[in-house]
Amino acid sequence: MQEQDSRTAAEGQSFKPDVNWVRTAGFAAPGDGGGALYKRVSSEPSHAGKFQSADGAWWEIDEVVPNVRMFGAKGDATTNDQAAVSAAVAFAYSRGLDMYWPSGQYLTTASITNLHNVRHRGSGSVKRGSALFYVEPGKSNSNIIYVATTGNANNDGLSASQPINTMQGGLNAMESYGPVLNGSWTLQVAAGTYAEEVTTGLRSANAVNIKGPDVSGGVPTVILDGGSGARSFGIYAGPYINFNVFDIKAQNYSAYGFVAHNASMMNLYNCHSSGSTEAQANAEDRSRLYILGGIYNGGKYGVRIYSQSTGSIRKDTRYNTAAQFNNATAAGIYIRENSNARADDFTSNGCGIAANAANGRLHIVNATITNAPVACQADRGGEMYDDGVTYGTGVTVRRRRLSGGRFLAQSSAVSENSFINTAELVHTGSTTLATLWQGPSIEALELSNPGRAIEVEIRGKWGSGATATTLYIALEGSTGNLSQVNSPTNSPNVFVIRAVIIPRGVNSQLVHTELFTHAAASFTATAAPRTVDVSTDRAIQVRALLGNSADSVTIDYIKITRLG
Repeated sequence: MQEQDSRTAAEGQSFKPDVNWVRTAGFAAPGDGGGALYKRVSSEPSHAGKFQSADGAWWEIDEVVPNVRMFGAKGDATTNDQAAVSAAVAFAYSRGLDMYWPSGQYLTTASITNLHNVRHRGSGSVKRGSALFYVEPGKSNSNIIYVATTGNANNDGLSASQPINTMQGGLNAMESYGPVLNGSWTLQVAAGTYAEEVTTGLRSANAVNIKGPDVSGGVPTVILDGGSGARSFGIYAGPYINFNVFDIKAQNYSAYGFVAHNASMMNLYNCHSSGSTEAQANAEDRSRLYILGGIYNGGKYGVRIYSQSTGSIRKDTRYNTAAQFNNATAAGIYIRENSNARADDFTSNGCGIAANAANGRLHIVNATITNAPVACQADRGGEMYDDGVTYGTGVTVRRRRLSGGRFLAQSSAVSENSFINTAELVHTGSTTLATLWQGPSIEALELSNPGRAIEVEIRGKWGSGATATTLYIALEGSTGNLSQVNSPTNSPNVFVIRAVIIPRGVNSQLVHTELFTHAAASFTATAAPRTVDVSTDRAIQVRALLGNSADSVTIDYIKITRLG
């Protein structure tokens, strides 16, 4: 082996036939970082990692890990290294070798063929315009891959002037820098319609950003189109994938617009989805889904979170825009199978059920719901906490419990669960009609909706007056009574009153009343129509009118139960 100052110097030498290797101290000059080991070959190599000596012999680089400076790259941020970098990458690609990039900024002006098909090492970066692309990024480095419908599948995507033509192609380019991406990575997508499914198996130390143009909270100009069901999903994260998605709209997929699967995380910032058959956004199998603003329209579900997953729905704080869930045939928000979510400041319109928790837990804060047969439903062991919900026009049932579901509230409410009062109430001495007790408010829709019922049970004891005492079940603010019973005279007795209020409309009820009086061994039952106005929320009241001032009535127990 002979040593030479540089490759340039070696080109001017004639070597003895028994010399098979040449070691250079640089490419153009000693110490320029381009020194390499060359071996003698029988004919001219087809790559750029070669030189021909003065005696006509051909020599090619014989390094396990070549570096870009062996091909003449300077890395000084000003010299155009396009040809040298392209030659280096082509050499590594043809040999299946890694490429090392010494520290520096390697200026390029065009796309580099097969850049992302080679494994790169080192602290150097590719400079394209004002942007830097780190070939082996550290924690503090950021890389951007550009995508546009006007791009080309063979572009490297290192600038908006050389974009890759699909979002999937952009993510595929990132996979060469794994197995776990370090630093911050962004797929910057230009406006346009992309007819594709987007998924990847890459891992990342930080969430990968997928960004459309910032539309200030408006409708995204990047459209992912499912071709009227020809494709299953728009963006799919899983397994173990973390995505931040900004300002992208998915439409017309046969399953989902956006999906996080198998312990993945997806944050959707002002993303829109419409027309996907199953769910516009979906999280499953221990995944996390965060929705910040955006519009989710149509399909079976607006957002579905299930199988031990978690979710959060809130405003996009960049523009203070709330998430919207519209026209989902089953549910706007659906939480199931040991999953939980919190939904703040959203609106829902035209969904079969606006929010549904089934064997899961959903906490709603400051939402507005309109045009829903059922606003909030808890079933199959589901729990729902609705805090500050505005029920607008077109809501038939505000809260519905089925199959062991329950509502949790800041205060007990009749429409959410049974309410029991066990504080002793004693009334005596006054013959003026008195309100002995007022319970929690009952929603107007609960009292006016046919097919529902409110049951009131009262247990207590009459006094021994000579004139009958009358107990009334009434509604707060109404002059009319729903039910009344009279005590037997001259006989103190324990009693049980049961009244079932059956709504027939806003100004119409049918009330069945039963009175059991123990000592007198009497039972009476009545069924009477009533016309009490229930157009606003009202509380149940128990009123009493004593026959004389010496009489009394004691109430030990009141229970109110929502039925249906």
